[in-house]
Amino acid sequence: MTVWLAYGQAQINASSSVDNPTSSQNGLAGEVSGLPYTVPADCELVLETYGVEGYDQAGIVVIFPWIGATLSNNSQCLPSAAADSQTMQLSNLNFRIPSGKIVNIRLQNGQSAGGNPVCGWFVQGRLERVGS
Repeated sequence: MTVWLAYGQAQINASSSVDNPTSSQNGLAGEVSGLPYTVPADCELVLETYGVEGYDQAGIVVIFPWIGATLSNNSQCLPSAAADSQTMQLSNLNFRIPSGKIVNIRLQNGQSAGGNPVCGWFVQGRLERVGS
């Protein structure tokens, strides 16, 4: 088992989203080298929790992981976690993602106009070897 962690901060304009935001310096741990992330052969990625925190915003910011090379429909999305001004929401579900699948992160700003908040985000889990 190896720790899998990605986190950082991103500025997100109103009514827009950011896919695979850049992790902060030292914002990666374990097998993670960046996003998107392809689960290695003979492994399974277990996403344990993820969340987002918004700073000085009027609307809602949402984080959700999604699976695949491109996001073509909502069936690829894992449940989201949302935050309004100065609060954080976490998703504490275990998702097992098999080898070869591509994991992405989307941050989405639900404000229709105004503010471009800075959001703290994180995704954590563990990489497990299968069949060993």
